[in-house]
Amino acid sequence: MNTDGGALGPRYPHRDGGWTEAPPAEPLGTLPASRGRRRIGLVAGAVALSLVSAVTGGGVALYLSDRSVATASGVSVEVDPRALSRPADSLAGIAERALPSVVTITVSGVRGGSVGSGFVYDEAGHVLTNAHVVQLAQEGGAVTVSFQDGTRVPARLVGLSTTYDLAVLQVSGVRDLTPLPLGNSDTAKVGDQALAIGSPHALNGTVTAGIISAVNRPWPVGTEGQKYMSALQTDAPINPGNSGGPLINAQGQVIGINTSIETAGRQSPFDEAGNIGLGFAIPVNQARRVAEELIRAGRANYPILGVVLSADSLTPTGTAVTAGGAVLAQVSEGSAAARAGLRPGDVVTEVDGKKVASGEDLMAALWRKAPGEQVRITYLRDGQTRTVTATLSAEPVS
Repeated sequence: MNTDGGALGPRYPHRDGGWTEAPPAEPLGTLPASRGRRRIGLVAGAVALSLVSAVTGGGVALYLSDRSVATASGVSVEVDPRALSRPADSLAGIAERALPSVVTITVSGVRGGSVGSGFVYDEAGHVLTNAHVVQLAQEGGAVTVSFQDGTRVPARLVGLSTTYDLAVLQVSGVRDLTPLPLGNSDTAKVGDQALAIGSPHALNGTVTAGIISAVNRPWPVGTEGQKYMSALQTDAPINPGNSGGPLINAQGQVIGINTSIETAGRQSPFDEAGNIGLGFAIPVNQARRVAEELIRAGRANYPILGVVLSADSLTPTGTAVTAGGAVLAQVSEGSAAARAGLRPGDVVTEVDGKKVASGEDLMAALWRKAPGEQVRITYLRDGQTRTVTATLSAEPVS
């Protein structure tokens, strides 16, 4: 496409050579006909007929049955119903099964509104989504959940954690709810196929495909951006409105909750900008634990080591850290770290045998844990490598 149209706007190549002007754009705030009401019934007597353009004969074809197609030229074409089906393990088959359980979430409040995605978590009517999608509901905003078949019902906010950027809603009066199966995000590998389903820009039921681009990626999480999750990275296109929707593997299981994207010129993880192939999802293993806490108690707990990390790669004594690691600037008295024998100036290099290259790596590694869980920490002190075991404490978080 030639975009050097000057005052005339963009021009497009013409089949006979040269360039032709693009058709005038529709005014902002309007939708093309195809984006308005999509269900148009054409009824003649007691028979409903679907009209489509015929490829042959240049006329109109009428679908008279599930097998026979009569064209305007009089040629009858046999249509095998099996050609319309897809294998259950194909991307189309996976999407077909998942779509009825993926919802659009709309929140309207005194300070505005938001649109995001979510999915049916259990048969009790719980819906899992992102906290930033429904945060206005804490201020009295009304929440509506819309299903793929057009059903729209009000929803109640059960619990929300801005620290984990997860929230649980409750719907009632909806029959035949089918929870999406949850997978094991720890088994996700780089190169695995992934489907993202949701409502980007309020276009409900949108399915995009890609791969898992990285695992255990330290990435800001929570509306304050002060924590780092151990994210699943994907190139499946994710855009504003996808937030809270499922990231699904090739087995049709949820492995992540789509949360944020990197954008060109990003100022924050939640900037309203287009996809550039860098999307991030909360691994479902962590989301499951937090969701159960929110359902049970309305709030979640965060695992605490009890340290303050240095912002640079220098120890308190001024020694440069050249091999990577997380420098402990402070260790809280009585904390899990103090009980394990860690001190200011120690440089954490591994957690449970996995390398820690930075403070963000350490935060992401701890984020994967649950309060009360034990972690094996390897660190450097005075040039000596040591290993201790710490039992993480719990801190209630909003």
